[in-house]
Amino acid sequence: MIKGIKYTAYLDQWSFWVIKGRSDTVLKVSPDNYVKFEFRDFNRDGYKDLFLEWGGNLPERYSLFLFVPLKASFQEVKNFSDFPAATPIKSTGYYYSYYRNGCADNAWGSHLFRIINHMAVKVGHIKGDGCGIQDGIYIHRVKAGKTTLTETLPLQTINAYKEGKFGFLHQYWTTKYRQFI
Repeated sequence: MIKGIKYTAYLDQWSFWVIKGRSDTVLKVSPDNYVKFEFRDFNRDGYKDLFLEWGGNLPERYSLFLFVPLKASFQEVKNFSDFPAATPIKSTGYYYSYYRNGCADNAWGSHLFRIINHMAVKVGHIKGDGCGIQDGIYIHRVKAGKTTLTETLPLQTINAYKEGKFGFLHQYWTTKYRQFI
């Protein structure tokens, strides 16, 4: 139920669609590699959005369709699947992601991004490298597609956080996202 209207979604190997009410198809997309879907409020605007989960070995990778109240429909956020495990930063309009990058998850990364005109746009990147060659945390600003290294931290920095790298990422992005605006 969104705005008092029932939305029904259906996914199989041939199609994915959403019906508003009893018969008004508001979204139909190719099922690609989607394995399941769910409705939840991603951008915290009070309306449930639509997540289509990709199959594969990268967990929490989704295509996102935001609910558009004026149209009572959904619109895709382009490039959203490039940001797995996306997490909103409360009351900011910014989000951050997390992904494994090898070495039994000792190499990892996170992007800071925002959604502009239904497109996910990268504004920051943190790369953690713990594979024993160039161990460290490398923090980059991203502007107009160009990446600039702004800070380097020892990899042991994550040990100061109860939840390790996840605690570090949460704390870093929620307190320093303004530096990437």
